[in-house]
Amino acid sequence: MGNVILFIVKFYLSIWFLLTISVLVYVCLYNWLIPSYGIDEAIFFHHDVACTQMFTTLYNNLNHHQPQHQYSSSSTYRPLPLPPSQQKQYEKYEPSTALCQNVYYDVPNKSYRQFFHSGHVYYFELHLRMPDSQANRNLGMFMIRLQLFDQDDNELFEIYRPAILPYNSWLLSAAKMIAYIPLYLVGWLTEIYSIQVKLLDEYADIERLDFSLINHIRIEIETLKPIEIIPPSLLRISVHLQDVDDRVAQFFNDSSIFDQPDSTTTTNNHDCQHHLLQARSRSR
Repeated sequence: MGNVILFIVKFYLSIWFLLTISVLVYVCLYNWLIPSYGIDEAIFFHHDVACTQMFTTLYNNLNHHQPQHQYSSSSTYRPLPLPPSQQKQYEKYEPSTALCQNVYYDVPNKSYRQFFHSGHVYYFELHLRMPDSQANRNLGMFMIRLQLFDQDDNELFEIYRPAILPYNSWLLSAAKMIAYIPLYLVGWLTEIYSIQVKLLDEYADIERLDFSLINHIRIEIETLKPIEIIPPSLLRISVHLQDVDDRVAQFFNDSSIFDQPDSTTTTNNHDCQHHLLQARSRSR
């Protein structure tokens, strides 16, 4: 009876051991043969300091000299006329004639543009690192604009996504600083916010977008207030495959093992076969 119980225990332990090994092998092979397919691009935003100062001055002047509003019977907004001096200043800094840019970055056209293929859906995600400064605290909501262009610089797709820094009250900030002050002093913690903005995801209307035509990518941050970003930012582009078969097919199609041999490889193979045939004929 004791031998039977011992045999049953060993049998179940063996089954459990084999099952565990099978799961581990499956997970390892899955992560090795079917890796996450995507690319990361470092983003260095261009800041036009003169443009930022100009719009900040214009914004403050308009708010200072226009404290009241007029309303007609139809409740439509009509701003009061500006003084002549302010009118000239506004015309001088009019956005339509001013040669200035928002915070932007043009992703260079690299060879990895072959990464985009027809029939697949790609997700774009922007990672920003922003210091906990007074300028960013006063920033509020800002917009991130993504533009996709083809080889002739024709716009293929455009989308805006909002972003905002997480809010912390002064009481919570003080309590956090007091609790973690040793970690801040040694540099293990920093006053930096890391935010992730999904520019293209399952909620974007990209059914008619042919990603294979993308040749140029532009990212722009629209805000009237100064913004501070720690470079470099990160643009993560990942392919969204529907099932495992698509991922396996994509991996094997792009693998160098299954590439077509070039002329040099073919010539070497023929030479090797020729020498083998000569050796066999001599042995006979």
